[in-house]
Amino acid sequence: MRIKDIETDKKQVSTGESVEVTFAIEYEADYPYDYPYDYPISVKKE
Repeated sequence: MRIKDIETDKKQVSTGESVEVTFAIEYEADYPYDYPYDYPISVKKE
């Protein structure tokens, strides 16, 4: 599974500030993803 086409509404955020992130998920599976999934996302400070 790959995450691609990542877009954010801000390039920098302060502590406690929210940021909106949109992305596309590309995957190959033997069965269709026909029900909702929760994808855990972690963001590291660089």
